[in-house]
Amino acid sequence: MPRSRFQTFLFGAVLLIAVPGLVGASTTAAASPPQHTGAANVATPAPSARDGPIVISNGPMDSSPLKRFAIRDAPADASPVIGTGWGALSFGTNNLTPPDIQVAVGPTRIVETVNLGLAVYTKLGQPLADYDLATFFGTGTDYLTDPQVQYDTLSDRWFVTITDGTTGQVLIAVSETGNPTAAWWFYAAPGSRTANCPDQPILAVGALNLIFSVNMYSNSCTSATYRYLGAEFWIVNKTDLITGAPSPSAWVSSRNVNDFSIHPVKMESPSSVEYMVATYWDTGSTSNMLQVFTVGGSPPGTVLVSEADLSMPTASVAPLASQLGSSYSLDPGDLRIADAAWSNGLLWLGFEEECPHPGYSPTACVRLMEVDPAASAILQSFDLSSTTRDYFYPALALDPLGDLAVAFGYSSGVDYPGVMATGRLTGDPTGVMQPPVIVWAGTGPETTWCPSSVCRYGDYFGANRDPSDPSTLWLAGEFGRGFAGWGTYIFSLRLKAMLTMSYGVNGIDLPATGPTLHYTLDGVAVAAVLATVPTTVLADPGTPWRIDANLTSPSSQTRYILRPSDTNRLSGMSDRSTSVSITYQEQFLVVVRTNTPLVASLVIGGGWYDSGAGATVAASGNTWRGRRLFNGDHDRHGAVGQSRTVFIPFGSAVSLSARPSSLVWTFSRWTGDVPSGPSSASITVDRPAEVGAVFEPNWIFVAGAPATISVAAILVAALLRYRKRKSTSPRSVPPAAPPPPSGGSNP
Repeated sequence: MPRSRFQTFLFGAVLLIAVPGLVGASTTAAASPPQHTGAANVATPAPSARDGPIVISNGPMDSSPLKRFAIRDAPADASPVIGTGWGALSFGTNNLTPPDIQVAVGPTRIVETVNLGLAVYTKLGQPLADYDLATFFGTGTDYLTDPQVQYDTLSDRWFVTITDGTTGQVLIAVSETGNPTAAWWFYAAPGSRTANCPDQPILAVGALNLIFSVNMYSNSCTSATYRYLGAEFWIVNKTDLITGAPSPSAWVSSRNVNDFSIHPVKMESPSSVEYMVATYWDTGSTSNMLQVFTVGGSPPGTVLVSEADLSMPTASVAPLASQLGSSYSLDPGDLRIADAAWSNGLLWLGFEEECPHPGYSPTACVRLMEVDPAASAILQSFDLSSTTRDYFYPALALDPLGDLAVAFGYSSGVDYPGVMATGRLTGDPTGVMQPPVIVWAGTGPETTWCPSSVCRYGDYFGANRDPSDPSTLWLAGEFGRGFAGWGTYIFSLRLKAMLTMSYGVNGIDLPATGPTLHYTLDGVAVAAVLATVPTTVLADPGTPWRIDANLTSPSSQTRYILRPSDTNRLSGMSDRSTSVSITYQEQFLVVVRTNTPLVASLVIGGGWYDSGAGATVAASGNTWRGRRLFNGDHDRHGAVGQSRTVFIPFGSAVSLSARPSSLVWTFSRWTGDVPSGPSSASITVDRPAEVGAVFEPNWIFVAGAPATISVAAILVAALLRYRKRKSTSPRSVPPAAPPPPSGGSNP
C-alpha cells in the first residue's frame, strides 16, 4: 500500500515584489558562472550546475570531414507525422551550456527560451524578436540560469521564470497581453534577495495558480561550497499575476531535505487541482518510489497539498552516453523527472535511467509512466530504449484525446547528438510506442563544456500543445554542431493511427479491384482500395474506419465469399494503430445437366437423386467439409429436367455418381468437364465447370419385355377357358333312400 501524507496549509504572509520595467530595459549581458561538479542525491545533493563557461571546444574532436549517416528514411505513411520545423536559438556569445530548452505555443506565436536567450517566432519559423534574458529581465551582470516558459490558454498570457543566482531569487515575467513582443510585468520571489541558491526552478501554470519548485542550496549559486537545504515549491495566485498586482498572493512550502526536484506538471486541460511529481531517491543512484502531489485551493485562501507515494520498478542512474566524433561522453541526466503533462484525468511523465540489454552494454534510456493521480495508481511503466543508441531528456505533450508525443535526444558511437520523436495513441497496447523517427540529426559532437571529460547536455527539452489546433503538438530539442556549439530545433508533430490493411484470396484469380477502406485523414473522408500486399495509411485519432468487403467478380462463373471469421473485422475506431488482413474464398460455377426427366443431383459423398429430391454438394476440404451449398426440393427447383447450378469452393474435390431411378434407364456416359468413365467419378474444382450425365434406355430389359407379356397372356387365357368349361357340365344328384320289403299284413 502506498504511504500518503496530507497537510492543510493556510495563507502564508509571503509577498512577491513587482519589478517595474519593460522588455529591453537593460543591455548588460550575464557573466559566465564557474564550473561545478558532484553527483546529486537525497543525502548530499549538489546544485545542478546547469550552466558552463563559454568554451567552443573542451575536448578532442574528429577532424575528418566524412560522416557516417545513421539516419533511415521513415515510411511515407508513418506516425508520428513531422510537420513544420526550423533551426532555432543556438550557442553564441552570451549563451551557456547546456541550453535548457523550453518552448511555449500560443494562437499565432511560438516562444523559445534557452540559456540565456528568448526568441519569438511565427508558426512558420519566421523570427519576430530575439532577447538576451539579462536584458529582458533587466538584471545587468547577475548570474542567470534555467529559464522556463509557458503559455496559458485560459488567460491568454505568457509566463517566464529564471533563477537569479546573484540575488538568490526566482524571477517571474508575465505578459500584459497575449502578445509576447509587447509589455511584460516582472516579479521576484521572494521579494528581497537571499544568500541561498534556488536551483532549477520548474514552472507550471494551471487554472488558479502558477507553481514553481526549486532545489534550495546554501550560499550563492556561484559558490564553490554549498549544502542542500531541501526541496521547496511556491504556489502563486494567477489572477494577481495577470492583472499586474504589485504584491501577488503566494504560499510557500516548508523545505524538505528528503525530497528532491519536485516537478510541477503541465496542465494541458482545465482542472481545479494541480499536480507535482518526483522520484524519491532511496540511495544516490536508484529510485523505486514515485511521489505524486495534489494541490488544491489558491492563496490567499486555504491551500491543500496531499502526497501519495507509489511503488514503481526500480530505476538506476543512466550510464554516460557515447557520441560520434569525440572521445568525450555526454551527460544523459539523472533520475529526476525530466517532464510531466496532465490532460483529462491522466498524467504522463518521463525521466532518464539505465536499461540493461542481455548480450549488449547497458544504454541510457527513457522511463515513461502513465499515472491516474485521482486513484493514486500507476497505469503503465515502461522504457523507451535501444541496444545501439542512448536516449535522454524526454519532453512530453498530450493532445485532447490523451495521445502522447515524446521528443528526446539520442547519440551513439555512430551518431552525432540529435533529436528523435515518437508517440502512442490512447488505445495502443500497454507499453507500446510508435516507431521512433529521427527529426533532426546532429552535424557534429557537442563539446562546448566537458568537465572531467563528460560534456553537459540538456538539461531538458520542451513540448506543448497548440491551442489553436490541439491535434498539433510542438516540441524542441538540442543537437550537436561540433565547433559551432549546440543548436536547437523546433518542430510540429501530429499523431495518427497507422492502419495496416490487406486482403487475400484462396484461389487462382484476383478481382479487378480489392475491397475499399474508408477512413478520415486531417478531417477529410478518404477511400482507398486495398491490395494483397499490406499497405499502411494514416487516420485521424478517434475517427471510425470500415472496409467495404464487396468484390466485383471477373465473370458470371466466379464469385468471392468472405471468410466467416473475418466478418467482425471490417470496422473499428482509430484509437490505436492496427493491422487487419481479410481472406476471401474464390468459388467457381459448376453446372450439372441431365438429359432425361429423371434428374440426377449431387449428394454428400457423391451420387444422384431423382428429380425433386433434396440436392446437396459437399467438398472434401477441411474448411468446407459437410457444408451445404445447395439444398432444395421439387417446388424450389422447378420443372423436372432442369439444370442445377451450384458454387463450389476453389480446390474442392467433388464426388459424382449417376444412378437411374428405374431399370428402364441405364447410365451411358459423362459429358463436359468429367473424364469419360464409369458412373462414379470425381473432379477437382479449379475453374468454372459443366458436368452432364447421359442416360439411355436399358435395351436388355426393354427387348425381353414382349415375351414376358405373351406368356402371361396364354396363362391368363387358359385359366379363363378352364373356368368356362366347368360352368356348363350336369349337376350331380345325391342317391334316394332304400324301399320298404313286399307281403300282406299278418292275420
